[in-house]
Amino acid sequence: MKTSRHIFMLSAVVLALAACTQNDLADGNNLPEGEYPLVIETTGVKDVASRATVNGNWEGVTDVALQVGAEVKTYTVSASGANKENAMLSSTAPFYWTSRENITVTAWWPYNAADLSMPEVKVKADQSSLENFKSSDYIYAHSDAVEFERPTLEFTHRTARITVALVCGTGVTSLDGAAVSLNGFNTIHENPASVTPYKVSDGFTYDALVAPQTIAQGTTFITVTLNGTTYSYVPDAAIELAAGSRYNYTVKVNAKGLELEGCTITDWTTKVNETIDAEITN
Repeated sequence: MKTSRHIFMLSAVVLALAACTQNDLADGNNLPEGEYPLVIETTGVKDVASRATVNGNWEGVTDVALQVGAEVKTYTVSASGANKENAMLSSTAPFYWTSRENITVTAWWPYNAADLSMPEVKVKADQSSLENFKSSDYIYAHSDAVEFERPTLEFTHRTARITVALVCGTGVTSLDGAAVSLNGFNTIHENPASVTPYKVSDGFTYDALVAPQTIAQGTTFITVTLNGTTYSYVPDAAIELAAGSRYNYTVKVNAKGLELEGCTITDWTTKVNETIDAEITN
């Protein structure tokens, strides 16, 4: 199973190179303190993992939390590119490179300014609005070996993405007014047991973000209410929802029940990867 990964470049920017002497770099490793700030740049990433748009840019994202050692600082996001797909992360009080040795770097979004520790994943119960859907995403990056010469950092989504596409089946000529709910979720860290997904404008496709977990066998997972009747899909095997993965369900709504035409498990943006055998449930 693939996870969604997004690569960012960390670069050392020299503010006072002229003041650097041969004595400063006498051992070829140590760097003068306070002269090489750590600045993060995006490098042409197509699908940046951000809460601004889950599918891909930094619009609306103002800052992230960045940790080096035991210290955490806020870094400002400066978006660039035609679609704000690139960004530079900088700080007025940045971390500084003090040597050419590899460093450990961790970053995440969102964060609480009053408590910069990494938060637990806690999604919205009602994700029917685009704002609530976006704000349910969490991203994270970690590397134990960020290099001075060519430093990189990979971000991944900490949530799992569920996409449900409804199609008309036997005895159903219209899906207008259909309501979809995703159910059976673990409520740890105050997560909701059920989620109302966001309806994508194109057709009858619904998206939701949830914390990584396992949906137990026999649990009512997907429900569709249409014309006063509620239909349910109950899986006959446990479903593993992994962080950074997307679960694409195609559900046929018949007059007598739901038919799962198929499910693919992919990374965050890829359309096809692995197919799960479908079954009919009423």
